[in-house]
Amino acid sequence: YIGTRAQETPNKPAIINANTGVAVTYGQLDLESMRVARLLHARGLRRGDRIAIYMENHLSYMAVIWAALRSGLCAVPVNRYFNAQEVAYVVNDCSAKAIFTTLAQAEVVSSLSDSIPNCQIRLIADGGLRG
Repeated sequence: YIGTRAQETPNKPAIINANTGVAVTYGQLDLESMRVARLLHARGLRRGDRIAIYMENHLSYMAVIWAALRSGLCAVPVNRYFNAQEVAYVVNDCSAKAIFTTLAQAEVVSSLSDSIPNCQIRLIADGGLRG
């Protein structure tokens, strides 16, 4: 459990980006996942709700996963190579109430607004996009 690891070894790297060497510690991962879990709860998500994760290998990915696990939410990974139509299909099919993404997926995500009407919570881990 991430909370236990964070208490025992808060400064130990939990995730390391192999390309850049940037690391996220267990303490940081625990805090970030709690922050995301609180945000999702504040936005009305409850146990059993689904969130879609449309990200490349990003340091924030595991914080979203852990937020879902600690909140009783179902995380639905979406293939980062999918086009907008495929992403919309998965998001709609699983009835996701939120989608997490990154700026690297901006081109596809920018065209999703009208095609995922029931997924009102749209979050970008490393920036912002209109809509």
